[in-house]
Amino acid sequence: MSNRKDTNQSAEVTGDSGADSPVGMDRRVFMKSAGVGAAIAAGGLLPSRLLAESLSVPSDAPVGIDGSTLPGYEGETGHAIYHLPRDHVMHGGTWYRGAEYQETHYFTGFFTDKNTGAPYSVFFCWASYGWNNSLERPVWNALFSMVDLEGKRFFQCVQPMQGKLSADASGVDVEDDAFFANYTLEEDSDGNSGLLSYANKDETWRWMANVVNPTDRLPNQTPFFLDVRSNVMKPGYQCPVPYGFTQEGLGTDVADNLANPFTGAALSWYIIAPCHQARMKLRCDDMDLDLEGQFYHEHQWGRIRIPGMEQARYFWGWARMENGDILNWRTYRDVETGDFMPDDSANRFNVVRPDGSVQYFMGPAFTFEPTGWWISPETGADYPIYGKMTTPMGVFYLDPVVEVAEAQLFNGGMWEGPAKLRSDSPDGPVAGHGFIEFMSAPFDSPLGKDIPYDPEITARRDGHVPEAPDFRAYTAW
Repeated sequence: MSNRKDTNQSAEVTGDSGADSPVGMDRRVFMKSAGVGAAIAAGGLLPSRLLAESLSVPSDAPVGIDGSTLPGYEGETGHAIYHLPRDHVMHGGTWYRGAEYQETHYFTGFFTDKNTGAPYSVFFCWASYGWNNSLERPVWNALFSMVDLEGKRFFQCVQPMQGKLSADASGVDVEDDAFFANYTLEEDSDGNSGLLSYANKDETWRWMANVVNPTDRLPNQTPFFLDVRSNVMKPGYQCPVPYGFTQEGLGTDVADNLANPFTGAALSWYIIAPCHQARMKLRCDDMDLDLEGQFYHEHQWGRIRIPGMEQARYFWGWARMENGDILNWRTYRDVETGDFMPDDSANRFNVVRPDGSVQYFMGPAFTFEPTGWWISPETGADYPIYGKMTTPMGVFYLDPVVEVAEAQLFNGGMWEGPAKLRSDSPDGPVAGHGFIEFMSAPFDSPLGKDIPYDPEITARRDGHVPEAPDFRAYTAW
């Protein structure tokens, strides 16, 4: 361990679901709360029925890359304005193909053991991307870490799941309350298995992973079992950016890697649910826990893995403040200098109020100045886990609960852990609690590249988007 020291505009949108918790939210309410309403749907940033049929699947693509043999995969809406509940599911089709595709469902939160009252923090993510010929499906990785907050112990595991992926979904022409999707990763030869499911009725989610034999390709892996059931509570679902999608990375090759809404290159569609009420069974190391608590959930999907965009070098976080506000932010790190870039327009910061209204800020309205680093003995990455955040809501200082919180990935490292936000000084009063994440990695994972990158997708300017066919309420799965 080593520490070293170095010395706007906003738009406000209201979107109260008007429902008792748990929250059910239809497309109209979500579009209002996300700030991507009538102006965009009428032809502003993105045609609401944009279907890039011209981005055809190569003739040698594995059967199923268009989603036709993957039940439960959404093949029409993922590159248009959000359609809930159907955009809660995984995405496929010709818009998402090959190495560019990435989709994640992940949560971070705080829990208490029902038997002992001991506190814990947990991070879990299903990360899907690319295509694996031998599995005939996208890669699915389970990413897990936890902190014993009293004992200051950190555990982590990153596991590529090798089992057959099967899906069960409600299909077409159902009422919203009947909408559901279940994804099951069957037990593989090492005994590892998993599940992700969603049911619109009562806004119920479930995450399950049983990793009994972690990969030996990564260090410091700990077997674990996790089974989480949760309900989305107020303020429901939100979008962290006012225009509906977010740029992924700053890019080192501007000529060929501009974020392009017509092709989806270097963009991700992004939904957050800042408050889930959850119950969790968790076994890890010497712990067998029965947990209750709340977590923050994010769902991202898109053509994120674009060569030259350097999307895996950033600082992200969220915090639940003492006054009830929920903060969320992201800023990028220059690839060559390692500096954070306060003036870049891709920086974002938002505030979700207790009533569900959202306030957005972009560019230099949010800045981060590192004041101290933890350097990983495993990857050599330097993580500025101590720093000063200047925000529209005030000045806050990061106070991480533990320093050792790096997950070793196939493409480098990721520091993910609980932290306090202190007002005005490093020793100031605690203003909020949340999670912070630092990625310091090369471009992307080596996994999932059996269909290679297509440079035409990245470089195309006009999109060659054909006239959209008639849009149906649900995809025929």
